[in-house]
Amino acid sequence: MLLIEISLSEGRASEAAAAYNKMNKTPLSIGDIYTQLQNNIPISKDVPARAYAVEGKRDQAIAEYERLTSADPKAREYMLIHPFCRLRLARLYEASGERAKAIAQYDTLAVIWKNADQGLSEVQEAKERLAALKGH
Repeated sequence: MLLIEISLSEGRASEAAAAYNKMNKTPLSIGDIYTQLQNNIPISKDVPARAYAVEGKRDQAIAEYERLTSADPKAREYMLIHPFCRLRLARLYEASGERAKAIAQYDTLAVIWKNADQGLSEVQEAKERLAALKGH
């Protein structure tokens, strides 16, 4: 995961994708702690979407984040929905000019993060972007 994060931050999407693919080829048993972590801390599952975004493939990144935030648990492989996936999707919607979809994601984050530490940069960003998009 560290190699993936470094690669993405340095704009090397193909290297991040290769590391992600290698990581996901490791066989895990259903009771294995790593399987449980993988399914319940799903932020690692957004590596392909982040790689698409780094490569400038916005539509593919959006499609992947839509899958990861789907209301259908089967579509997202029964993983929990990480709020950062919603935040990254909202940013992509904004960049694509899809204002209503961005607002919907930020609205969901406002509910999820209503009791979150307001000093966290992501919480503050979501709050400010929602207000800006709604014209407040």
